Amino acid sequence: MRRLPPLTALEAFIQVARLGSVKAAAEELALSTPALSRRIQALERYVGRPLFDRKHQALEINEDGTALLNDIAPALDSIAVSVDKLISGGNQLRLRLGVMPLFASQRLLPMLGDLFGQHRMLPAIGDLISECFYSKELRSIERAPAAHLTGVMPKAVTWYSTARKPNRGSRSQGTSFYNDAEVELVISLLSRIDFYIQGGRNKDKRVSVAVLTGYDPQRQRLQTAVQTRGNQWKSFSEVFVNVVDAFQGREADILVFSVTRSEVRGLGFLKEMERINVALSRGKELLAIIGDHAFCQAAQGAKNPLRDVIDYIRRNPQTCVIEEVAP
Repeated sequence: MRRLPPLTALEAFIQVARLGSVKAAAEELALSTPALSRRIQALERYVGRPLFDRKHQALEINEDGTALLNDIAPALDSIAVSVDKLISGGNQLRLRLGVMPLFASQRLLPMLGDLFGQHRMLPAIGDLISECFYSKELRSIERAPAAHLTGVMPKAVTWYSTARKPNRGSRSQGTSFYNDAEVELVISLLSRIDFYIQGGRNKDKRVSVAVLTGYDPQRQRLQTAVQTRGNQWKSFSEVFVNVVDAFQGREADILVFSVTRSEVRGLGFLKEMERINVALSRGKELLAIIGDHAFCQAAQGAKNPLRDVIDYIRRNPQTCVIEEVAP
């Protein structure tokens, strides 16, 4: 068996890539910052190339680092799940509660079902995720949408399609892709959301936003555009821009996913079910998908999770919509 780099070094690398901060990753792993930095350096020596760009005492994942992250993160997540199952041994824990019969029948028992449902996502989003990625086994607990975000988008799940735009095609950069038309749409959408919130009764409310993509060149362009316009927005507590794998385990009030790929052969990243699941399931209140829906639906291949998402959106017009952006 080929010798692998230390698992602790891989763990440190993934945490820094996902959290975007050496300090935050060190706190997550209960390490000192120098100790974590040594683990990153050890991994870079092992692979024979830098995985991060050093900028003013900060680390920014580079193209090689992103490629490695995309390859190993799902595998290590699977290892973690397997270890957890082994530790638990499949045993179920029993909890015995001593309560009055009247309280049990009228208050406790009716609420037990809520323990087995998901609370994080608005049901409009949770139901889509359940049907497209969990065979309808994920149950969402009913709750009202956040009042200050009601009406911000046409529906809680809105696909802003670039299918009619003449410049919708993606461009290649090395082995990856970027899409300037989608960058413009992301900035336009965030500006409209900020304007809407500032014009409402709850303009002092702050919401978190995550803008995700599967392609590092697109991530770079989105970050530059957000940094350029971000100081004009008053409604956002945070606008996190990164690749999908860097956002696993996190959440935001509004999630914007840039499909990026269009008018090219194959689906690449877009055919990976687990990653598309992460890309679409991190938003608590609103989910905006920006990309060429016609390309995604017509793309050939047995694995095409976005085709399932499009079909779901069309079958559920009460909560979802595809809005084609004018040329």
